[in-house]
Amino acid sequence: MRSIRQEAALIDGMWSSHPIAATSFESASGALLRHCRSDDVEEIDGRRFDAMMFCLQLRPTSVTIWHNERQVHAGPVPIGLWQAHAPGDSFRAARGAGFECIRLMLSNDALANNLRQFGCSAAAAQIEFASVGHDSNGSLLALSRELRRALLDGGGSAVEVAYIESLATTLFGHLLVHHSNRAGGALSRPPRSAARIEDRRLRQLIDYCDSRLGESLSVADLAAFLDLSVPHLTELFRRGLGCSPYRWIMQRRIEHARAMLAERDRSITDIAIALGFASSQHFATVFRNACGLTPSEYRKQLSS
Repeated sequence: MRSIRQEAALIDGMWSSHPIAATSFESASGALLRHCRSDDVEEIDGRRFDAMMFCLQLRPTSVTIWHNERQVHAGPVPIGLWQAHAPGDSFRAARGAGFECIRLMLSNDALANNLRQFGCSAAAAQIEFASVGHDSNGSLLALSRELRRALLDGGGSAVEVAYIESLATTLFGHLLVHHSNRAGGALSRPPRSAARIEDRRLRQLIDYCDSRLGESLSVADLAAFLDLSVPHLTELFRRGLGCSPYRWIMQRRIEHARAMLAERDRSITDIAIALGFASSQHFATVFRNACGLTPSEYRKQLSS
């Protein structure tokens, strides 16, 4: 079994062309924190890891990500996009630009140690994390930026080491509470995502919606596409995605909006029209309610 530092070195060595600048810190519980940066186009080959890995982007880039041989993201990556991989998962990525990120890596033993810190009696193998997401309220991004500052500026005193330890614990706790099947207390079913959906009809509907986000989609239209009643469709969404069809469509539009806002040559009005919002004002209201920032404020954050 490789150590967590050997695993991290293997990941760095798999990038195809240019070295990664990295600053690392290993916590008392066995978690490895890394601030990683590269200014070049990179590609990482697919393989299975012996550690849990969480990675949050600190600057805009462009990437295609495969998780367990399924593509989970392709295109622009805004600040705050994150991905998580459990021990035994396979991961492959191709970046179209340089990147900067914070990584948290835990071996199975370290994962078990951290679970015990949070009073979780489940075995490490029982914990599953969502594979990809976006930090919509800024809490993970703020925490990751503070970790970057602490890793790069810390002088190694006992107080600074204890502070980084506390940040690492907080980061893991946030992922456990909000983005795992441990969320809400008792061990529950794994997080829902399009990549996990097994219902063929729902996958067809997701593809249909993604290709028509600029149109006026109603729940009745979606039900008609699958030849279902509206109540049956609503139940299908509730079981597969944990939300109503309308809420899912709006979430999907916001996800696309975040990526499109990273494209500096597109106006906010153009993005609103492309995603089917009635006006740029309507788009701004929905986006602010979902993300806590207006589209203009979010775009400024991407370039900060």
